[in-house]
Amino acid sequence: MSYQSELYTSCHLGEAAILQEMLITHGEVISAGQDSLSAAISQPIDKAGHTLLHIACRAGHCDVVTVLLEMGCDPAKE
Repeated sequence: MSYQSELYTSCHLGEAAILQEMLITHGEVISAGQDSLSAAISQPIDKAGHTLLHIACRAGHCDVVTVLLEMGCDPAKE
């Protein structure tokens, strides 16, 4: 996925505003090859199967979790 490292960094560092702006502004590029933006941001980002939501939760960034869920991230993805 294009923008994967930028999305990861925003989730890891708790940059909710940057994450939201990236998802809104570059949503079509981020979701290229996926059915939708929500499908793209719900995909595992590493070999362990962690998603952006896992990263944000592990780091304790509730505002980032809120942005991801509002943008359609699927909390049921493992």
